[in-house]
Amino acid sequence: MKMLWQWTTKEQDLRLAKDLINQYCDETGRAEVGIQEVTIIQEGSMHVERADWVVQLEEIFEKKYGKKVGRDVSKKVLASLITQGSSIH
Repeated sequence: MKMLWQWTTKEQDLRLAKDLINQYCDETGRAEVGIQEVTIIQEGSMHVERADWVVQLEEIFEKKYGKKVGRDVSKKVLASLITQGSSIH
């Protein structure tokens, strides 16, 4: 039987993410953040990558919890930030 993973550090993980977003906004002078950054190249192609703050957040959680759990926590934090705690229907 598979054990369900309990996210017991949810509040502190969300606080860490919000603090990181605030720091990123302060450093860049932006009032908002994106999860992905898109660069349009003159030839008409696009390059899409994760925003720097997302990469940094993933690295923090992987260091804190290990690679697998850190990735899971990162996904849960991003989902919570996007949905603001509500379910997507």
